[in-house]
Amino acid sequence: MGRYHFVKKHIDKGELVSPLPAMPTVNNYYLVCPVGHEKRPKIQTFVRWLDNQII
Repeated sequence: MGRYHFVKKHIDKGELVSPLPAMPTVNNYYLVCPVGHEKRPKIQTFVRWLDNQII
């Protein structure tokens, strides 16, 4: 599963197949990191940047 925009070129090249029809999503995103790493300055900076890109 993946966002069509990100996998389209791979589907077009035959590197990936789409076994199911496209389905709408509710646009949820999750950022995952090891426990405790969310407090690291570089992670916090990235999260702020990402949040600003999405909003």
